[in-house]
Amino acid sequence: MIAPLRFTRVRVKILRAGYLYVALTLTIGVAAVNTLNNLLYLIVAGLLALMAISGAVAYLALRRLDLEVELPNEWFAKRSALLVIRIHNRRRYLPTFLLRLDNSLHHTTLVEIPPRHTTEAQLLFHPETRGYVDLGVLTITSEFPFGLFRRGGIVPLGTKVLVYPTPEETAKPAGDASSDASPATAGCTSYRGFGGDYKETRTYQPGDPPARIDWKVYGRLGLLGTKEFDEETGTPLVLTLDSVPGPDTEARLRQLTALVLRAAEESRPVGLRLTREAMEPGIGAQHRERLLRMLALYQA
Repeated sequence: MIAPLRFTRVRVKILRAGYLYVALTLTIGVAAVNTLNNLLYLIVAGLLALMAISGAVAYLALRRLDLEVELPNEWFAKRSALLVIRIHNRRRYLPTFLLRLDNSLHHTTLVEIPPRHTTEAQLLFHPETRGYVDLGVLTITSEFPFGLFRRGGIVPLGTKVLVYPTPEETAKPAGDASSDASPATAGCTSYRGFGGDYKETRTYQPGDPPARIDWKVYGRLGLLGTKEFDEETGTPLVLTLDSVPGPDTEARLRQLTALVLRAAEESRPVGLRLTREAMEPGIGAQHRERLLRMLALYQA
C-alpha cells in the first residue's frame, strides 16, 4: 500500500558540524557587537541567512513523498526478516538526498531519490514473540542540504503482522501422534499432489508452482489453471501438543512448527489437533499456512 509521508512527530537534531556552525555564528556576532564592525555584521547576516535557507530547502525536500512497505510472506519469531521500503518522489523538479530510514534495529540511507522516481531500501525486523506483532514506527530524517541538522520525523507504519513460532528442530513425533490411515492402507494414501495420474485442473492460487500451470487452458480461455495429480504419499500425520516433548507449551509449539514445515517439504499430509480447534491432514501451500496460523494464534 502506498500512502503519503506524514510525520506524527517532527524531529530536528543538531549535528556536530551544526554545533560548530552555531558556535562560529555566535562568536562572530559577539565580535561584531563589540567592535561595531559592519563587515562582521554582514558575515553574521549571511550565516543566519544560510541557516534559514537550509531549513527551507530541507522542508521542501521532505514534501510530496510517498511511503510504500512490502512485507515478507512469512514471519517467524526470533528470526530477522527484511522489509522492503520504497520512497516515491512525486515532485516534478526537486530531488531528495540523504534520506535516512531507521526502525531502531537497523538503519539505511537513500543517497538520492530523483524527481518522479522511486528508490527502495531494506530494513531488518526482528519479532520476539509469536502472534500478531505491531511493526512500530519508522524514523525518516535527512541531513540535506548542508549536513548541519538532521530533520525529519516519526512515521507510524500502522501494520500488524502474524508471526509464526520459531521452528525448533526435534526428533520424530512421539507415538501418540495419531494416524488416520487404516492398517490396510498404512503404506500409502491417494492425495492430490505433484505426481502420478492427472486428476483435474483447478483455478490457479498464489503460491502454486509454475510447472503445474495448465497452459492449454490459458491459451484456450485466457485463465490461469493449475493441474492436479494423484500421488502416493506417506501415512497422514496428525500432530498434537502431546506429540512432542518440551518443558512448556511454547517449546512444544516451536517443535510442532518445525514438524509442519518438514511435512510440507516432503509433501506428506499433516493435520493438527489443539485444545480448541483441529484441522484434518492435507497438503499444499494454503493448508500449510492455515496450520502455521493455528500455531501462531494458539491460546492455552
